[in-house]
Amino acid sequence: MGVVVRGPKPLDVDLKHEEEKILTKWVRGGKIEHRLRFRAQIILLANEEKSNTEIAEILNCARKTVVKWRNRFIKRRLDGLKDLPRAGRPPIYS
Repeated sequence: MGVVVRGPKPLDVDLKHEEEKILTKWVRGGKIEHRLRFRAQIILLANEEKSNTEIAEILNCARKTVVKWRNRFIKRRLDGLKDLPRAGRPPIYS
């Protein structure tokens, strides 16, 4: 039998009703970027008190990805799920 190493308990996302409605809409909605849908799924699962490891297994992603988006949501709520501005010159479209 293996040894289970547990870190600190993940922070609660403590979703407000309106935030939950918006995230659910993102997950079910049609015209939303895949990355926002994915991040919304992470937060909704975290709200169900799933651990970071459980969420990573359910969504087939790295645990550190779950930790990153959970923490960004806790710090900046819905705005934290959006991409940060990229460095460098913006792309030029012709």
